Amino acid sequence: MKLISPLVFITVACAFLTAARSAHGHETVPQDWCTDRNTTPVIVSKFEWDKETLIEIGQSCGIVDISDGDAWSVANGIVSVYCDTQSPKGYSAVPFIVGPQSYNNKSHHETYRLEDGLAGSCAVCVPRRDRPSGR
Repeated sequence: MKLISPLVFITVACAFLTAARSAHGHETVPQDWCTDRNTTPVIVSKFEWDKETLIEIGQSCGIVDISDGDAWSVANGIVSVYCDTQSPKGYSAVPFIVGPQSYNNKSHHETYRLEDGLAGSCAVCVPRRDRPSGR
């Protein structure tokens, strides 16, 4: 059996998910995400991307013109769709960004640049009794 590369898988998944993904507003993690005490977050994927990787994944997801809009919004769109591709069946992963600081600070629309890269993880919220094994 021939396996496909992760980038090919992401490209195919992005084609379907970009059209289906709804906007959650400005926050990358909904305010009420995983607040039920009977649930727990589980990391399903970790990433640490440089500018070239961000652009490559973005273009595979249909984000062709990265100069249209601010870099934070472009990176946020890329990582959101990427996390969708990493979700185990029946779950929806959300991104948690740990760096760079320019992505997470209050003036991120002005200070973040794709050159800064992006690091973090994708997580799903599951019932405490049901912990998916990831991908």
